[in-house]
Amino acid sequence: MALPKPGKPKSTKKSSPLDLSSAIKQTPQAPAPAAPVAIPTALKPKPPAAAPAPSYGPRRIGESILFIASFPNANAVFIAGSFNAWNPHKTPLTKAPDSSWQVTIPLSKGVYKYRYIVDGKWLQDPHNSNTEKNEFGGFNSILKVE
Repeated sequence: MALPKPGKPKSTKKSSPLDLSSAIKQTPQAPAPAAPVAIPTALKPKPPAAAPAPSYGPRRIGESILFIASFPNANAVFIAGSFNAWNPHKTPLTKAPDSSWQVTIPLSKGVYKYRYIVDGKWLQDPHNSNTEKNEFGGFNSILKVE
């Protein structure tokens, strides 16, 4: 039996000159980024809707008139007019969560003059452009109820 000659070891695998697969090291690749998932519009969360700003000034609500005024820094607001004998403490307005001041007063058909009393100061309604000069040098707001 012949012993192999020292030198090159014999390979049991046949390789062709073009087969380099064993010579190239495979490097791990990062996974491809996931494609964004489209969320149907109906399932997307909607931002909370802002509360609509109140419409200021007097307006009819059934058989009554709703007075809404904006005096956001006021501590107390009253309304006085021909409908309550100009009593400055008889008809308080209530501060609503939106910071407007409101009161509902039942009024029949007619023409009414009024003013707001804001923290003790008499003011015309800044949201009613229908006014007339009064005997004190200021203006009364005028409301015509039909």
